[in-house]
Amino acid sequence: MRLLRAGALDLEATEMALREGMHQLGSRVLEKLLEADQPQLDSKTVDCEQGHQARWLGWRPKQLLTVLGPIQIRRSYYYCEVCGTGVHPQDSHWGIEGTGLSPGVRRMMARLGSKESFEEAREDLAELAGVKVVTKQVERVSEELGQKVQGWA
Repeated sequence: MRLLRAGALDLEATEMALREGMHQLGSRVLEKLLEADQPQLDSKTVDCEQGHQARWLGWRPKQLLTVLGPIQIRRSYYYCEVCGTGVHPQDSHWGIEGTGLSPGVRRMMARLGSKESFEEAREDLAELAGVKVVTKQVERVSEELGQKVQGWA
């Protein structure tokens, strides 16, 4: 990226480069904060959704798109032999269960997707927030939130 234009500082290019750098720094800080937010393993089991005991098997990675950019987190993984399902308690706690999008990204997608076409919402997310997603993701998140709102009404 060229930060100079006609021998002088290109303000727009500079502010966009700084925004990108701050997003990268922020995403690394967010990864560290989430890593520190892991509960202490005082027990090797947790209750699964059906009330059985799920056994701790280790750590599992997850890619997550946040308002600061993509991050990779590591969270505890438990397995319930009765149900035959895995359990990630932190996913529920952080609001990322069943999704690779942070709550902030989903909120922005739903807000823009409710006001304009999904394609325009995708373009605005990229231009205004530096968040790059595909149009279908905006559509899914917007429709999911719309269904939840209808359920509350």
